[in-house]
Amino acid sequence: MNIGWTKRPKNGNLWEESNWFFRLIFTAWDAEMRRCVGTTKNPKLLTVLFKTYGLRFSFGCVVMAIQEIAFCSQSLFLASLLEYFGSSGPVSSTAAIGYASGIVLSSFCRFCLFHHALLYLNTLGIEIRVAASSLVYNKSSLLYSILGELNVQGSIHVPDEDISYAPQEPWLFQASIRENILFGQPFHGDRYAEVLQVCALNQDIQMFPERDLTSTGERGALMSGGQKARLNLARAVYRDASIYILDDPLSAVDSHVSKQIFNECIKGFLRDKTVLLVTHQIAFLQEADHIVWLDDVSGTYYLRFSISVYNDVFPRYSVPGRILNRFSQELAVIDTNLADIVADLFVDYYSSISFSILGLALSFCFWVDFLIWIYIAVVVYSMSATLEDSPSVGLAITQVIGMNAYVQWLLKQTIDFESYLTAVERVMEYCAIQSETNLYFSPSSALELRPEWPEKGRIKFDGVSYRYSDESPWILKNLNFMIRPLEKIGIVGRTGAGKSSLIGAIFRLANVRGRIELDGVDTSEVPLQSLRSSISIIPQDPVLFDGTLRSNLDPYDEHSDAVLWDSLKEVELSGIIKNLPGQLDSHVSEGGTNFSVGQRQLLCLARAILRNNKVLLLDEATANVDNQTDSLLQQTIRKKFHDCTILTVAHRLNTVMDSDRIMVLSSGEIVEFDHPHTLLQNKDGQLYKMVEQCGKDSELTLLRIAEEVSTVISYVSNVQSWGLIWARWDFERRGSLF
Repeated sequence: MNIGWTKRPKNGNLWEESNWFFRLIFTAWDAEMRRCVGTTKNPKLLTVLFKTYGLRFSFGCVVMAIQEIAFCSQSLFLASLLEYFGSSGPVSSTAAIGYASGIVLSSFCRFCLFHHALLYLNTLGIEIRVAASSLVYNKSSLLYSILGELNVQGSIHVPDEDISYAPQEPWLFQASIRENILFGQPFHGDRYAEVLQVCALNQDIQMFPERDLTSTGERGALMSGGQKARLNLARAVYRDASIYILDDPLSAVDSHVSKQIFNECIKGFLRDKTVLLVTHQIAFLQEADHIVWLDDVSGTYYLRFSISVYNDVFPRYSVPGRILNRFSQELAVIDTNLADIVADLFVDYYSSISFSILGLALSFCFWVDFLIWIYIAVVVYSMSATLEDSPSVGLAITQVIGMNAYVQWLLKQTIDFESYLTAVERVMEYCAIQSETNLYFSPSSALELRPEWPEKGRIKFDGVSYRYSDESPWILKNLNFMIRPLEKIGIVGRTGAGKSSLIGAIFRLANVRGRIELDGVDTSEVPLQSLRSSISIIPQDPVLFDGTLRSNLDPYDEHSDAVLWDSLKEVELSGIIKNLPGQLDSHVSEGGTNFSVGQRQLLCLARAILRNNKVLLLDEATANVDNQTDSLLQQTIRKKFHDCTILTVAHRLNTVMDSDRIMVLSSGEIVEFDHPHTLLQNKDGQLYKMVEQCGKDSELTLLRIAEEVSTVISYVSNVQSWGLIWARWDFERRGSLF
């Protein structure tokens, strides 16, 4: 097929023209594949690129060649003109006019072609590059290479170093929302307001009492996962740059918010910028100018063996480095540096017995010293008014210099004292923190938990409210519901609605008001260690520790290697781990930074499989994986946790549409809670509106899944009902015989 004869859109629409080039390259590749069918030849990407873009780049090269020729001609004409004026012999003025005309024409040619050539070649560059791939291939490494964070073989050309980057894992510091967005940039009200709008933050900010002056907490602890992701995006977008690198900013938000961010922010606010967007959401690919699909890319991890730790004692008595620093370095400052300053004030007081005899003499010396200073001041003043001889002036200057030394010493001590008081403030902060109660022991002596508790997985909320601190507003408000044993519950809602907070309430991570029962036992009476070890969770931010892969999967060394490999196989990670030099003994960095975010979540799922608890909580467990891997994970969860109670927090509705029931949260309250097929019958319902926002094709698929699951549940219920009727009839029949 001749690619060059394909008709190009003539209306000048950027999106249609980009889609035309996108279809063009895939059509060329299909033609190249067909050409090689039945032969020994392999399809060549270079041939496809030449057929597709060769003519366009050839034109650009011609323009640049003409521009370079004009530049060289300009230099030659200028040299000839200088030689003309430096010549002493008889020469014709016609040559001078020709040289001058050549310089003018060359300059005009460069003026006309230079900016046009650069603009033309820049339009051939990327405007939106979407990187989509299977999870096992690290797309973030490609972005790090562009940013210069990784050592690579070959070369990467970035035409402009003015780059703004939003990482996959949000990074927030303890300050206000506004300070996190500005990040040292000057405040421009109009741009700031527009960034809040395009990043869908206005509604969330209106919910906070102090609006955008609300503190985000340490590492964004007071923000939900979706809010942290959008604040991270807003910081990158607020900075005026030429290139924006956005590493999967849409996975932590629901479909409505992700569509709003893509349309208003990426396609709208950044329409004149170069944007590299990494995403697993295939629906956005059709809007991209160019697509980069990463596949079959191998990754290398630098590994070392970790020192083993005591599995039982270490978790109890070890503390994080930041807390340890407060009670070591800060207390050292208080005990040493601060004490030296205060000692000058109190040493005489506490040594009064030994210095009682010298007390009168010392006090007299102090008064004499004070009187001498007054006398010197009077003398210096009188001499400055009457005398001009050098000895008197020298005496005055000497005394002034001595006084200046004392003043400097006093100021230094005052400044040191004030800086060291910071350590006191930090220690006092920890003194005011209330420690978690009932960590290892139950407040009720009558409570005796069975080793297998919980056995069924029945969860009941009775008037439960939840907030992060005594000063913050309630995130969850008077929740009342019951989850039956073995039920699969989906939890959805707009970002910031309180989905992750509901999981935090189950784990008693903060202030809980009301009663939460697990298999009929009030969780407030259960020791925290027993409660949290009895519930498995794959959190929104995966947690991995510095150590070996084996210690992260099985920290208490309860399982054999064969069982560990089986769990890795269930989550499609066994192949990757086998390629690592140490395999199960491979090193895992603090936080799992040598694995991608998606791989960290898969490792957490493998750890949950090994724990085999009756209650499993999934907090956006598949947010950073592609649809194919998501489907495999859902099948694994259904197979390995079919006899468990599962609560799934998700933005992808296809993840929870086959649940027994779906809970829709809004502003910390339950607005809908029923079977998905029942909820979708209400056209004005929140779940139906969320399904509509997923697009027509996805909407039909979700409706079909809900209907099929409803049919299966109805069939099972009927079978169970008829079975109960038959059993009752059989029991009565047998009873009548006797």
